[in-house]
Amino acid sequence: MIQAGRLVKPKLAKRLRRGLNDPMSGSGPQEDAPLVEGIDHLVLTVRDLERSAEFYRRVLGMTVAQRRPGGLSLHFGRQKLNLHQHDAEIHPRAERPTPGAADFCLLAARPLEEVAAHLERQGVELVAGPVARQGACGPMSSVYFRDPDGNLIEVARYQEKP
Repeated sequence: MIQAGRLVKPKLAKRLRRGLNDPMSGSGPQEDAPLVEGIDHLVLTVRDLERSAEFYRRVLGMTVAQRRPGGLSLHFGRQKLNLHQHDAEIHPRAERPTPGAADFCLLAARPLEEVAAHLERQGVELVAGPVARQGACGPMSSVYFRDPDGNLIEVARYQEKP
């Protein structure tokens, strides 16, 4: 194999075809796996901590698990969503913590039709959906809505279990 005008040995060529870094370049990890494997939590900056916590509890079934000055944690599955009050001095934090700037996708624990019906019963207006999307693990269907700060929330369900 020839790469960048130089002949590459067969073992190195195989590694390069598999997407691994050239060990001679010093350009990064040599393992096949990425350095991270998932998301533990996200942080949302909110205008009204209690209003947002009630929304995520009532609409998505999250549980308030921990309170601290200027923030709280909402748990669901093996993840959590941290809410930080906009004017709270919590450190470290994002460079520009801004209410309403997030756009994220959550995976549905129930069929999407049940999710959409529950959102309607809770008075939550759908922005879009159900619509077909491509997720990290394959095709899925999604509904979109907004939280009290205007963050765009996508709830999706894979067509087949990944």
